Amino acid sequence: MPDIDITDHTEGEWKRAFELFNAFDVDAGLDDIAAMIGHIPKGPGFDRKVGAVGYCLGAQLADLTATSTDVDACVSYYGVALETRVAEAEKRTHPLLMNIAEQHQFVPKGCAGGHFSRAQRSPNGRNLHPSQLPPRLRTRRR
Repeated sequence: MPDIDITDHTEGEWKRAFELFNAFDVDAGLDDIAAMIGHIPKGPGFDRKVGAVGYCLGAQLADLTATSTDVDACVSYYGVALETRVAEAEKRTHPLLMNIAEQHQFVPKGCAGGHFSRAQRSPNGRNLHPSQLPPRLRTRRR
């Protein structure tokens, strides 16, 4: 969608942002990411390393990318709607660094705990729960 310019300054912009968010097809987005990764050359003569970084909705995509693609590593920062795909964390096949804003208004209480406990059981579960971080690195509820 070209020419989208949204801030968080007006109620109308918030409304439009949530319309776009709710219309987004996560599975189709993940298919697009997997297709892009598949187009990056690998094999003799190529030192192929692929990473994915996402913030907000992109963080959910980064989490799922670590679960279902041929990516080398991902970073998921301030992911939203993670609670809708928690069971997939156990299937993770690639390293993932996560920052879940467990005290943010758009992250349901308990989401981080459930996600982290399942992620710890995955083959690449090397996640730190926010309670393990120094206080200055923990997020605060807005």
